[in-house]
Amino acid sequence: ERVNELAPLAHGNGEPSFRELAKTVAAEFERTTDRPEIAAKYVLASEPMSHTRITGMFTPYTGEANVNSNNTLTDLPFTMAHEMAHRYGIAREDEANFYAWYVLWDAENPLLAYSAALMSLLYTQNSLTSANVELAADVASRYNDIVREDIRQYALHWSQYEGKAAEVADVVNDSYLKGQGQSDGVKSYGRMTDLLLGWYEQEIATD
Repeated sequence: ERVNELAPLAHGNGEPSFRELAKTVAAEFERTTDRPEIAAKYVLASEPMSHTRITGMFTPYTGEANVNSNNTLTDLPFTMAHEMAHRYGIAREDEANFYAWYVLWDAENPLLAYSAALMSLLYTQNSLTSANVELAADVASRYNDIVREDIRQYALHWSQYEGKAAEVADVVNDSYLKGQGQSDGVKSYGRMTDLLLGWYEQEIATD
């Protein structure tokens, strides 16, 4: 329901540049952290980086959130917030995903709020599909046309970069995450669903 509500608002004010969007995300972060935030930077080699299907990386030595700018507009704010979350010692990918969502989900800027809602929808929908295909299909049938098109564009964009490089990068990333104590490897990104459900039960369902 929230994704359907935000979709037309998110697309109502044109397409901001990467720098404009990064500044907006940083300002939203400041509202949560109550401290000055440095905006995410774009990776100069974003196009080649896309062949690894990596959307961003955090540099702990400098505290820089580096983001692949070759991405869909609706995913960029969430990705920026994800990389910025690592600045706060949030190492696990599922927790960084959750914190990115938490910072943006009620943002005044509709594009930021929509990005958080849409990306969390993709994670939870994937989890639901694994558990109950019929129910997942029923939920998907309720997407409005804008949401459906944004998901299609996201899938089309990243389907261009499927191949050996992406497979190798996935294996390397999986090994790296497991070496850092994240036993689920790349699957840890999707465990955001558990955190969202925990938040919902505590903050919403009990009201």
